[in-house]
Amino acid sequence: MTEYFYGFNLDVRDNFVIMLLAATLLVSVPDSSSISCYLKDGDRISGKFIDKRRNSLRIQHTLLGRVSVPDTAIAICEAEAASIRDQIVAFIPPPKPSILGKERLETKIVVLPIPTHRVSIERIPSLSNYVVRQVVVPLAPAIASSESKVGWKRSLSVGYTVSQGNANSSDLGFNMTATRRAARSQIAVTAKRILGKRDGKSSTDYQNANLRYDRALGPADASAASRPSFFSEAIFESDPFAKLQSRVVSNTGLSIPLSIDPKSNLALEIGVGVTHDKMQYQDDDIRASGVLRLAARQTFGVTKSDQQVATFPDYSDKEVKYRINTNLNFAAPISTKLSLRMGLINRYNTRPSANVKKSDTTIQTGIGIEF
Repeated sequence: MTEYFYGFNLDVRDNFVIMLLAATLLVSVPDSSSISCYLKDGDRISGKFIDKRRNSLRIQHTLLGRVSVPDTAIAICEAEAASIRDQIVAFIPPPKPSILGKERLETKIVVLPIPTHRVSIERIPSLSNYVVRQVVVPLAPAIASSESKVGWKRSLSVGYTVSQGNANSSDLGFNMTATRRAARSQIAVTAKRILGKRDGKSSTDYQNANLRYDRALGPADASAASRPSFFSEAIFESDPFAKLQSRVVSNTGLSIPLSIDPKSNLALEIGVGVTHDKMQYQDDDIRASGVLRLAARQTFGVTKSDQQVATFPDYSDKEVKYRINTNLNFAAPISTKLSLRMGLINRYNTRPSANVKKSDTTIQTGIGIEF
């Protein structure tokens, strides 16, 4: 069958093709009221935006009909119309900080325009053209000695100390830590003091202070914890019973995470530095040194443990000379602020001063408070 249309000869089959093309073009035109929401459980609901309620969005689904989606179930919403995106952003309030396994999380909600493609969490912070409000990003510690909580964290502990080596006594010990963590950097101050008297005379007097700065390489995104980080530290140490009036060490290097599991952290640190020793009855000793440290942290339920083994080789001496510091610490919480603490410290020197033992071991038990 042939028809005449404005002077053209058209077959019925040609009419069918034209109608099909017209229908395809109509369907492909995006609906300005289209909205697509990804839920926190991984599901997706798409349809026409109806309106927003106090605690829910209403969407007209093709098969399910009118659907009410609670705001607490929404992770990401996509909308073409700017007016709809503005309503969604105003509708979803800023989330409260959440805690998962006692590790602090940072959350944001992202509203993306249609058409678009889904992006990874790592790219979301760099999309400055979009309104960022909530995406769950776990802040895993970059190194074993760092804290996962963003902001300040302070702790103070007092305990009973048993020392064996150059000082053999049972005394009182103090530990203090102050840490401030940002998205990919951290600054930490730690101090330790062990002192005591026996028969009116000092039986031990050991001091140690450490100032350290860490910064992960690359951008401040969710994968910062899996990348190597730059570190710089300054260490002060004094132990009169080992004839050490003062030791000042400055190190800088690279920390390489071997495991970024929040419950089982492991990092290898390699660096170089300068050591300045002031010994009793000896001239000052300034030498080039290095640092090779293996640091780990584990979480067993609510109990935490961290370990560090650090080797400080002496590069300025032809003979083999190095120091090894070993730290083991455990903390079992009594309440949200208080915890039982136990720690072991061993300091080993391959070539100490005359009449000074190579090894000093200290065991400390006590109660700590975090604030």
